[in-house]
Amino acid sequence: MNAFNFLQNVELYGNKRDVITRLERRYDFIIKPISASFKGAKVLDLGAHDGRWSYVFANLGAASVTAIEGRKHLVECFDKFPKTDFSNRVQFINDDVYHFLETAVSNGEQYDIVCVLGLFYHVSDHLHLLKLIKKLNPKLVIVDSDFTMSTEAEVLLLKESTLSDLNAIASYEGQNETIVGIPSFRAMEEMCDIVGFKITWHDWETVALDRRETIGDYYLKTSGKRAPDIVRSSCLLAACST
Repeated sequence: MNAFNFLQNVELYGNKRDVITRLERRYDFIIKPISASFKGAKVLDLGAHDGRWSYVFANLGAASVTAIEGRKHLVECFDKFPKTDFSNRVQFINDDVYHFLETAVSNGEQYDIVCVLGLFYHVSDHLHLLKLIKKLNPKLVIVDSDFTMSTEAEVLLLKESTLSDLNAIASYEGQNETIVGIPSFRAMEEMCDIVGFKITWHDWETVALDRRETIGDYYLKTSGKRAPDIVRSSCLLAACST
């Protein structure tokens, strides 16, 4: 299954072959091995961008996909994707992730799978985010994020522009910069331990060399894109047995 083939016919991706290839590589390594878990599942996609991952989750057989995105114009992009017998199982909500989660927890909502693909390093209160997700009682949480190589349990704070669709959203009108945090691997493990998640890291070194085009940031330990010693990685979280 070429999960993102549908984007080739979407005008927004007409000249973005590398973007589609990167999405395919991430899908093959992160999602494909657990694709059966999506069959009949109630899925929450946090920081859903234009809904491209949500579309794929619905195609995998999810019973429903709730996609949360803070930028309204990105939410509207979903309507440009091909209409299928599964695309109507995606409900797109224009909202701040934290506000949505707090409301969902207050309403007693639960989800089988929570996806945090490319959001975690665009926020600063990671522990609060994990606590809110845990209260949704998910069977599985998927995180794909930047992490620092520091051996300490710490979070690197950085200023980030809110003007790019790929960055954090503004908290108020006219806010052009905000603070984001990139946790170390150890900090992620410590936070998961406190919240009650068992963490399983993916080993990206097992990906064949000829399959690493467009995903070099999963291997470079000094990427130079924002700060030294940052590397992309991913992990699965599951509730600890009591």
